[in-house]
Amino acid sequence: MAIGDISELTRSLESSDVATRQLALTELGDALDESALQPLLVAMSDPDPTVRELALELLDELGDARALPAIVEALADESERVREVAAGAVRDSRSPELVALLLERLSHPLAEVRVASIAGLREHRAAHAEGPLIERLSDASAEVRAAAVVALGHLRSVTSVAPLIERLRDDEPTVRRLAVGALHFARTEDVRLSLVALLADPDWRVRADAIKQLSKHGDRQSAAALARLISDPEWQVRKEAAQALGESGSRAHAAELLPLLADPTADVRRAAVSALATLEARFAVEKIRALLSDPDSEVNKATRRALATLDR
Repeated sequence: MAIGDISELTRSLESSDVATRQLALTELGDALDESALQPLLVAMSDPDPTVRELALELLDELGDARALPAIVEALADESERVREVAAGAVRDSRSPELVALLLERLSHPLAEVRVASIAGLREHRAAHAEGPLIERLSDASAEVRAAAVVALGHLRSVTSVAPLIERLRDDEPTVRRLAVGALHFARTEDVRLSLVALLADPDWRVRADAIKQLSKHGDRQSAAALARLISDPEWQVRKEAAQALGESGSRAHAAELLPLLADPTADVRRAAVSALATLEARFAVEKIRALLSDPDSEVNKATRRALATLDR
């Protein structure tokens, strides 16, 4: 863009008329290059949130590392929309210079800024961010703790395992669930035992997620604990327990799946049929065969597949 054009647009950005300032930004965007950087940075201090939002979007599009401090600063803008755009820009940026700026914001007084900063760090997966992220696991805000849990799960570092296990006992169910997912990469006995303890969690979603994660450990040690959830009041938990028992390979608990063949929820019946087939529970063939007349078509399909396996 020509110097004269930039000077004219910069003057327009000083206009008292909001529409004029917005038009100036639009024209800057039509021929976006590094000459637009300074005017856009000036516009980030505009009193009108729409102007700041447009300037922020253009700075993000420009992709100049010199704009990163202004973008990060906008995480605390008084306008919710500007904060949202800034958070998106931070998440999408792959500039290595951004990491240091975000680390500085982890102690910002606004929880929303801390959350957005953690989300940006998560995408960068910077190893040196692990320590500061672990500190945020004790944040007063559950949203911040949740964001830190997810970010640490992305790092997949063995030194994060113990702090993440601690979050399995968080007061907030959402944080506990996210901690279960964040430990997906860890197959230690400490993790397994901690997941088994969560099978008694008061929140059924936590119980269901713990079952799913336990099934990935690929052993039979948890089968007895899983079998106790066959009678769980929530059908989603019963379904996950049935599937996990099938995947565990523990035939010792196959008979405990039989009551689920008469479960009022079709998804549970289907899971029980499939699990019994996986466990090669030939003693259950007649009870399984009775489900050929089940009113649910998916249960019918699972029954036919199970019988084909067990009748071999």
